[in-house]
Amino acid sequence: MVTTIERYSRHFLFKNDDDKKSYYLITQEFEVGEGCFEGYNPSSIHVTATKIDVNNGHVSGEPVWSFSTKGASGGKAEYPLSSLYAVTYPGCCGARGTTKFFSMYSGKLLGASTVKPLSVEIPNTPKIRYITAQDALASEYLGKKTGSAVIFYSDADNIKQEIMITKPGGRKDDCFLTDLKVTGIKENDRTYSLWNKATFEGFSIAAELDCNEAGSIAIEIPVIADVLSPEKATIKGGPKVKIENAPLAR
Repeated sequence: MVTTIERYSRHFLFKNDDDKKSYYLITQEFEVGEGCFEGYNPSSIHVTATKIDVNNGHVSGEPVWSFSTKGASGGKAEYPLSSLYAVTYPGCCGARGTTKFFSMYSGKLLGASTVKPLSVEIPNTPKIRYITAQDALASEYLGKKTGSAVIFYSDADNIKQEIMITKPGGRKDDCFLTDLKVTGIKENDRTYSLWNKATFEGFSIAAELDCNEAGSIAIEIPVIADVLSPEKATIKGGPKVKIENAPLAR
């Protein structure tokens, strides 16, 4: 039973176009309840972007984008994910806390993570890719298909790929992610930089899962011409798993 509900709003500016020096006014509306069974307090966030002229403060009437989602807190993500809006949805009773990431250019979901998210950039260009991953123990599992884990590969506007990791014949929730990293290039100031490259390639996405008594699994998926190639992935240790692309339609 919900005993109290708190509602409040916050705002901040987001520079959506450096060349045109244009901005969005990001409006956040929070609704958080208390007193729910087993600690699952109801909480939701509604976020809207509208154009604003920072010279005179005029705000256009029609929103450019908006989204609503479950979450206890939200705001502009920390560098190097500062073009994303992050929503935290806590876990309870065995579920792992989840952070969902949305584009502040398009308002679209770009992924969700139960581990540290990653980014890969091509310096001196606006090109960037985001890598997030979550397992089936997440407080809100957002993979298109149910599996032991999902890896999201995104640009600044959309999810480009969802990679499903499944353990055939076993429970979906008996493996959990312990690590996510990029291999093949060095980390630089909390991001990975591809110098003298025209596209995203020549590196891999590595993930580790702990499957309890079945052991740990190390997975490495190469990125070739800006595409994760699960058919060329290497898998070491633990139980057998299947790695495949999931459909993107949502």
